[in-house]
Amino acid sequence: AGPYTPLNDSHTRLPLGQFIIGRIAEGKKAFMTNSAIGDSQIHEQEWAEQQGLVALAGYPLLRNQEVVGVIALFALHPLPHLALETLEMVGDRITMAIERLEVNQAHQELSRHNQLILDSAGKGIWGLDSQGRTTFINSMALSLLGYTDPEELLGCHMHAKVHHTYPDGTPYPLQECPMSAALHDGTIHDVEDEVLWRKDGTSFPVSYTSTPIRNEAGIPVGAVVVFSDITERRQ
Repeated sequence: AGPYTPLNDSHTRLPLGQFIIGRIAEGKKAFMTNSAIGDSQIHEQEWAEQQGLVALAGYPLLRNQEVVGVIALFALHPLPHLALETLEMVGDRITMAIERLEVNQAHQELSRHNQLILDSAGKGIWGLDSQGRTTFINSMALSLLGYTDPEELLGCHMHAKVHHTYPDGTPYPLQECPMSAALHDGTIHDVEDEVLWRKDGTSFPVSYTSTPIRNEAGIPVGAVVVFSDITERRQ
């Protein structure tokens, strides 16, 4: 904005079709002039004269013919015609950044919604990728396993974290683990009486179901494990 930086006046929001920026947005067409003072399309002539404005160039930010913004350049000297090409190039990058931001915001909102659903479940739930690494975990699972921060488990191999040992203390080989088996054989595994290990090294009895996640081709690409503490049931 150069010397003009107020954000609380009538130019804070520019309606479609009003002022140069609004007309660029409405018409979806670029605009450039090297005769800002005296140009009838620039209504703010008094301001233009005060600033010594010479040139103005603006380019619509288009996404599939939808206007998502306008990039504009004011100058105290004449602009070459190359300025519009430069604005187009920069504008395309800004449009891509806006698209990425919107996709990211939508993804975050969906993730928050999904996490609320997972946290409302009365059982522990976590997801695994094709390598057995944790992709998500709900608050009930964290609590039952003695963790407070999901970052302690996300990206980790869950078998090595919570399912590594039999109740008698002997190692539980990964190749014998029903949770991980769903990643390879693509079938649902229901187990009624095993143990999981907490962060503090203690264990508790659980029943669980490991269900494969399949891609469009039907190939297992992960699994969802749902488990319950069966201490009271066993007692």
